[in-house]
Amino acid sequence: MFNWKSISLFATVLTLAGCVQPNQSEANAQQAQVTIKEATINGEVWYRERIALPEHAKLIITLEDVARQDVAADVIATNMLVLDKQQPWAFNLEYDAAKITEKGRYVLRARIEVNGQLKFINTTSIPAFNNTDKPVRIMVSSVAKKSAQVVTAPLQGTYWKLDSFNGKAIKTGENQKQVHFVLHDQDSKVAGFSGCNKFFAQYTVNEKANELEFSPLISTKMACINQDFNENDFLSALSKTSQYKVNGQKLNFITAEGKTLVTFSAVYLN
Repeated sequence: MFNWKSISLFATVLTLAGCVQPNQSEANAQQAQVTIKEATINGEVWYRERIALPEHAKLIITLEDVARQDVAADVIATNMLVLDKQQPWAFNLEYDAAKITEKGRYVLRARIEVNGQLKFINTTSIPAFNNTDKPVRIMVSSVAKKSAQVVTAPLQGTYWKLDSFNGKAIKTGENQKQVHFVLHDQDSKVAGFSGCNKFFAQYTVNEKANELEFSPLISTKMACINQDFNENDFLSALSKTSQYKVNGQKLNFITAEGKTLVTFSAVYLN
């Protein structure tokens, strides 16, 4: 036997569900809008030089994750704008929020190109998320060359690979991993690879005086066979570092006595 009360109640539920449905759809749409808004970085780019840009200059903004120690920066998102007005230039960079993790360290890179040639780039590390409602401001600098001058790589946030040690050039074999390090500015930690093991430490830096010091280095304890490179001597040299000098995309570590023990090249900058 049919239960007409149950059927009537079921019809009433369907009717109420139909009335609620538009509101639910509207809520979903609003949630989607919030998601899109949250996945956008707003900012502006500017420079100090009194240089007029020609037509067809392009501004390229990238969101990069520089947390990974063993590779160059991972590009999360890119936006390109044709510059048709005077600076500062506002930008909106949309990114996939699902790619942002707690373990990542995210920075913004801005570069201006003319006919494919790099003209301006930021030379300091710019955190992508400043925890404020204000737009991110990025200052770029001219890379105009008078001779062999190149863009100066930032000390922090750059992937530095070893070039020479105690005056001897270091070449990385085809199947070997580069000896390298990265200075993370957010937590003042250095992390790198010394030829066989990974190493970590805290560091202090005084950019005005070009001073740099490391806390006692901690490394993993893997045993490496047929290791030509003496990583213990390399780590000892790092611990003796008192000053540094960045020249373009080259970096020297200098002792308190003024001796250069190790030199590096920047891989982070293109």
